[in-house]
Amino acid sequence: MSLNDKKNGYRDLRPFICLVMFITGFVSFGYEVVMQAVTVVYLGSSNISMGVVISMFILGYLTSILFGSWADRLKTTKYLVLLFMAIEFFVGILIIFMGDIIKAAPAIAQWFSGLPVLGGLSYYTYLLIVVAFMAGIVPALMGGELPIAMKLLSGFSSDAYGDIGKNTGTIFALDSLGSALGGVFTAIFLLDKLGKNDTALVVGLVSLFVVLLFGILYALYRRRPVVKRQWPRISQLKTVLKERRRSIICLLVIATILSTLIVNLTPIKYGGQQEDFPGVVLYYKETPYNTIAVSEHMELDLTMYQNSKLVLSQKDHFQLYEPMVHVAMMNMQSPERVLLLGGGNGGALSEILKHSSVKEVTVVEVDPAMVKVSKDYFSTLLNSPFDDPRVNVENEMPRDYLIRYNEDISRDGIDGSDIVEKYDCIFIDLMEPRTLDRAMNYTVEFYDNVSRVLAEDGLVITHASSPVLTPETCVVIRNSMVEAFGSAQLFGTDSWSSGPYLFSLAWAGGEAPDEIKRIEHNFDNLTGQTKFYTPANHPAYWFNARTNILIKELEKTQVSTDNEPYIERLDIEKVEYW
Repeated sequence: MSLNDKKNGYRDLRPFICLVMFITGFVSFGYEVVMQAVTVVYLGSSNISMGVVISMFILGYLTSILFGSWADRLKTTKYLVLLFMAIEFFVGILIIFMGDIIKAAPAIAQWFSGLPVLGGLSYYTYLLIVVAFMAGIVPALMGGELPIAMKLLSGFSSDAYGDIGKNTGTIFALDSLGSALGGVFTAIFLLDKLGKNDTALVVGLVSLFVVLLFGILYALYRRRPVVKRQWPRISQLKTVLKERRRSIICLLVIATILSTLIVNLTPIKYGGQQEDFPGVVLYYKETPYNTIAVSEHMELDLTMYQNSKLVLSQKDHFQLYEPMVHVAMMNMQSPERVLLLGGGNGGALSEILKHSSVKEVTVVEVDPAMVKVSKDYFSTLLNSPFDDPRVNVENEMPRDYLIRYNEDISRDGIDGSDIVEKYDCIFIDLMEPRTLDRAMNYTVEFYDNVSRVLAEDGLVITHASSPVLTPETCVVIRNSMVEAFGSAQLFGTDSWSSGPYLFSLAWAGGEAPDEIKRIEHNFDNLTGQTKFYTPANHPAYWFNARTNILIKELEKTQVSTDNEPYIERLDIEKVEYW
């Protein structure tokens, strides 16, 4: 049999090589998008992360020279196919576990920065180098796919030299098309729906699928006569399936068992997150706004984490949210309209709804996933607060909502619409100002917007952080509220999971009166019981803010503004639940 006859016999495999290159292109840019999302957590800047990943992606393809030389030394199609499959296999494995691999980058960078000889560079510089190296491993392997695919495609041509332009163009065109679709699909759909870890798993599995697909197709084509150019007949496929029926049955059984385990056993499903959160992770989701996790904790029972911070626990949620809500609302005559900025976990909302005078609660929670998780996992614990007919949820940024509501108030029925009422009580249940975006929810300008939607005798309550870990934050928040409202007071609680914690309260009419008769009356009219708060211990919450550390910090006059927002500094790794 002539060489040309052999080559023509394999020509029917060309479409599958083209398909494989399209899929590998999809994987390559899917990997790039996920890697950028992963590395930004460690490098702290999306621009730096994007620059590092793109640069290493391009640099990694320099290995095409090396793999091309290896491909030229391989004289048979069999070994070229095996080399391609081996590369794609390692690519898939590395993508699946790249989240765990990148986690080692800070420790490695710290080790290098501590060496006597190499310690001249900063820790961050070493971190950039280590992350860049890790980001370049997969592209370095992918660099071998193009020359091998071209070699395979040319090997199936009767005139390899004459078709070199067409073969090269075909490979690059399909790889580029797959890359474009992979990048867009991963960025718009996969990351949004699955998060970084699950998206990496999907992209890695697609790469492993290429190995399986290419291996099966090549094995099938090796079994058929090479001089025939027609597609395999149904009878031929039936023969192959019949001969391999035992292997196929075993594979189906194994696939069924594995899929059942993955779908039903939560520890396996969220295995990549088990080390990040105490207890057994029952749920994990990354949204455009938050990373949300629910775990079954040994001591705290069911817990919810928002951006790695514990925000709700079955064991002691009342120790945080009962004081936050009742210390303020017990002082009010009959609050009817309440605004809750944030609060998607439902902890504060469940306490607000215990006040019988409340007729309407507007919850401004930008992330609908927070509300869904609260409904799915904490409805029994919190008495299903989001199902209460008095509650209306607005999925909007708090600052945008306040600006829009202020515009509605300014019109005040002039255009024929109903007169817009202000809120009797406003709770700001948002994450601490540890990033620039969150810090903008604690500025004087933000509180000015809050004051414009507050009734004349209304109350505003916000988180003020820990008096032990971050006393400076407590004072800056309190000072900023004084700047906006004229006065503000700190009060606090002590929870089992979070330790001492403070809130800042501003009364539109001055300081909170603490009228004992009114407090007792409002407490007797609650529609639900409290576990932690009582009128008897009401004064104690004010004393929790009078620590020696805090009294010293109160001498400072720093405030947070839009031009100079205050960002809280806290070493999260040293604090278990913070």
